[in-house]
Amino acid sequence: MEYRIKQGEKFLCIKDLIMDDDTIAYTKGKVYLSEMRNCITDNEDCTLHEMQDMDDFFEHFERVEDNKLICQLNEWIKDCQLQADFFFERGMTVSEASSLAMKVAYMNVKTFIENDR
Repeated sequence: MEYRIKQGEKFLCIKDLIMDDDTIAYTKGKVYLSEMRNCITDNEDCTLHEMQDMDDFFEHFERVEDNKLICQLNEWIKDCQLQADFFFERGMTVSEASSLAMKVAYMNVKTFIENDR
């Protein structure tokens, strides 16, 4: 398959990508950004991790459209809101307040993405 990764594209890891030394370079469920052409930034923030075998690449990744990312953010916001509602009902601890802060962070990311279109 002939495909070139473009700078700025995002990819969802659908299967852990394990290197020859048994380190996990990409983790299932995480979204990764291409900061360099034909490369995807890995778990160690290496921006020059080049992808050459596209058939193997697409066994581990699927391209993420911004709409998919927005849907994922909506799910996270919803989960955080449910937790926050529960916390407010019974009194909130410091660690529970962080969950509410995460909701706000996810909402800010969503707004940033929507405004960037």
